[in-house]
Amino acid sequence: PSTEELYRAVSRIQAEQVIILPNNKNVIMAAGQVQALTKTPVTVIPSKTIPQGISALMAYNAEAGIKKNRDAMSKALKSVITGEVTFAVRNTSYNGLEIQEGDIIGLKEGDIICVGKKPSGVLLDLVKDFLKDKEDALITVYYGHDIKEKEADEVKTEIEGAFPNAEVEVYQGGQPFYYYIVSVE
Repeated sequence: PSTEELYRAVSRIQAEQVIILPNNKNVIMAAGQVQALTKTPVTVIPSKTIPQGISALMAYNAEAGIKKNRDAMSKALKSVITGEVTFAVRNTSYNGLEIQEGDIIGLKEGDIICVGKKPSGVLLDLVKDFLKDKEDALITVYYGHDIKEKEADEVKTEIEGAFPNAEVEVYQGGQPFYYYIVSVE
């Protein structure tokens, strides 16, 4: 959304204070400009991904003021590693990986780190990378509209088998373009 669209949204709601979670690095700057356009106190939590936004929401306290919430919610962003499983739109070479159009790619914080032929295999490779220095973690997987519930359940079982000390949650996210979005905290 543009700064104008965000400003209009802030103007329409009946709130004493507004917290904006961009959940996209390309929206953070536009969101930051809203503060100067309105009398309503607005703060921007610089979330770059949906999992970061969800983690920030979990840190929100309805009883706290905007400054305390900004601090707690911004701190929560730092505890989340985000991954995405999608497909390559063209042939390329990146980070030593040879990628063909249509290959399944795994992104860690937006950086391609693995490639494969099956979304579930690439997801497992991502999680293995995320947890190479950890044994216990909260792993949350959101599966996209191209993934069936049965396949998502199988992926959950596979992740639980590979990381028995981790807590694994799987949700239907319905997102287009990404087979899976995964977060590790």
